[in-house]
Amino acid sequence: MLIITFDIDQPDVIGPSYAVGTILAHFKMKEPNRVVEYYSINLSDVRVKGIESIFFDLSNHFSLVSYEYIAISAYIWSEPYINSLIQFIHSVHRTVRIILGGYQIAGLSISELNLKYPDVYKYIEGYSEKAILNIANNSLDEIDTQQLINMPIDGCDIYSPYLTNIYRLYNNIKKVRLETKRGCPYRCSFCSHDVCHSGKVIEKNIDYVISELNILKKYSIGKINIIDPVFNCGKNYKIILQEIAKYDHNTAFTLQYKLNEKLDFNELELIACSNICLEIGIQTLDDEVLKNISRPTNVKNTINNLIEINSIGIDTEVSLIYGLPGQTLKIFIESIEVLKKIGLKKIKAYPLMLLRGTKLFLEKQKWGLVEGIDEFGIPIVKKSNTFSEEDWESMNELALKI
Repeated sequence: MLIITFDIDQPDVIGPSYAVGTILAHFKMKEPNRVVEYYSINLSDVRVKGIESIFFDLSNHFSLVSYEYIAISAYIWSEPYINSLIQFIHSVHRTVRIILGGYQIAGLSISELNLKYPDVYKYIEGYSEKAILNIANNSLDEIDTQQLINMPIDGCDIYSPYLTNIYRLYNNIKKVRLETKRGCPYRCSFCSHDVCHSGKVIEKNIDYVISELNILKKYSIGKINIIDPVFNCGKNYKIILQEIAKYDHNTAFTLQYKLNEKLDFNELELIACSNICLEIGIQTLDDEVLKNISRPTNVKNTINNLIEINSIGIDTEVSLIYGLPGQTLKIFIESIEVLKKIGLKKIKAYPLMLLRGTKLFLEKQKWGLVEGIDEFGIPIVKKSNTFSEEDWESMNELALKI
């Protein structure tokens, strides 16, 4: 089997992508003799060299006719290239079975998927670890006739790319990724976690996570980015925080942190004493816009909590989204000004993407959301009922200068 992904190059991070790393780890634990290879297509290379040149590189790297299955990642950033890649593969190897998995599978029926992606053998909806293994083995009685596969997993199905030696660790790696759980308990209307995982959170075994942290501690790693959608939820995260606190300050950690209504000051003291950056996605500081995206957050409470966290001296990166329904240029500017007034040094802003199957994707007409294409070919919202393209350009310019 060959797995092909489309990625935005991050040269400081060891590869393959973490999503592929856990799939390879699952194969290694369940079927160590099966050969599973991967190939990452760098979107920056696509821009510079063109997609045809990338396909030529792919065919030079691998004998495509030798594979029974080729799996392709389907995300919003790979959408423009999926069908041309499938056509190229079939021009070389007509009988290879194509597997398509990723968030772009969400929200479409089988007939819609087949219309959008002709010549696909199986689609994987949700997490891929168990599904892709069972497809490769054809081990379910009904799998021959079932084209859309959704196989739930639990924490025991998530194997570590580090503990299984998928990633070769060495001293002075600049950055690695780690997950302690999957899924998100919140239901923001722009987010695919709600669509694909229905608010379910899957925690990895705590002893397993501690083993990962212990093996990473042996190497002089610059940064460990914990990629949980929300770190501070579930029953184990405080234990994990205590393990992180045992690291020396040469290794930095980043955590996706949810501002709860009441702050836990014992928790914040532990964070303040560690080399941790909290990444807090507040999206906007406008009550009405928050309601429009199904985030019923109290803005005054959010501001007070950010003031408190900043006063403690915790390293914090706060992120906004521009292009939200009901947002105006004035609202976006005001959110930035409030965050700067608090004294926050790290403020980021990202354009809104309409992810297939999400509530907001289905409400495009309601809010008058109009998409354009960014430098990587990714659709982003550039116009709505409440802001013009000129307003969006101003927001984009502000975002680049924050």
